[in-house]
Amino acid sequence: MIKITSIEDLTKLEGQDILLVKYLKLYLKDLIKQYECETLSKHGSLFVFKDIADIEKHKEIGLSQPIIKSTYEFTDVLILTDEIREIRVLHSCFLLNNDYAISLFIPYEMLDLKTRAFFLLDSTERHIVLL
Repeated sequence: MIKITSIEDLTKLEGQDILLVKYLKLYLKDLIKQYECETLSKHGSLFVFKDIADIEKHKEIGLSQPIIKSTYEFTDVLILTDEIREIRVLHSCFLLNNDYAISLFIPYEMLDLKTRAFFLLDSTERHIVLL
């Protein structure tokens, strides 16, 4: 699992899909601009899952119970495309309190059926073109 709270943390994404990296760079820059800060650490964190075992690491991301027993604020299935291809990434946000939230970014194909069903109960699909 990769934790991201600052622009410098984006270097940890080496080896991840380039479409996901492009999206996270834009998303993080937008959050930092909105919060008028250099780092998200006071407001939350982004977590990119590297493998399905990360789903069991709920305490590391700040949740008191397993992810599939927690209540998320929203879940989006992101369809990220460029001129050549597309990938699907699940983005789910959990509010830990009024001032702190965490966002999980999980490659869609990594999810087992039970976990996928949990996240898709209340989700939206967003198509994003990255050039």
